[in-house]
Amino acid sequence: MANILGANTFSGALGAAYITFDDVEMGLTVGDITLESNRTLKELMRSQHGTAPYDFVETGAWVRIKAKIAEATLAKMEKYETGITLSGAGTAMKKTCDGYKSLRDAAKTLILTRNDSCGDKSVDPNYIITCPLAIPVQTSIVYTFGPENERNVDIEWHLFYDSTTCCWFYMGAASSLGL
Repeated sequence: MANILGANTFSGALGAAYITFDDVEMGLTVGDITLESNRTLKELMRSQHGTAPYDFVETGAWVRIKAKIAEATLAKMEKYETGITLSGAGTAMKKTCDGYKSLRDAAKTLILTRNDSCGDKSVDPNYIITCPLAIPVQTSIVYTFGPENERNVDIEWHLFYDSTTCCWFYMGAASSLGL
């Protein structure tokens, strides 16, 4: 029988995953999770090679993960929304202005963990993606109220290159990667 889980997160059927951000369990994802990366290139031209680029130099790069989390709570909202302050044992909340601050300075660890067919978090490091420096950017309405509305939140997690681990993210045992 084939191993439908595959050998790691990128092989096999992914399904839902658990998200942990800054040591707070954000819960299971809903729908697709996408990991995107891109880089910017500068063309190097040489006149003796015509009008086509002779070479390219990478001048920048970015990585982001898009996911929808289910079961929004105030504790989760405090992590993915800037300017949220909780009080009263986490039952009261206020939103303040929180602009013009470095987001890189506020970056925290993001962990995506595949779950098994029973809905349990995997403990296999090959099914865990760790992003040392990530910031959440909410890309949907925070709450909708109605009898048929689920309180799911779309979030883009922008990753920063971490000079300590020399990576954007890693999967597998940190010790086997030299981290």
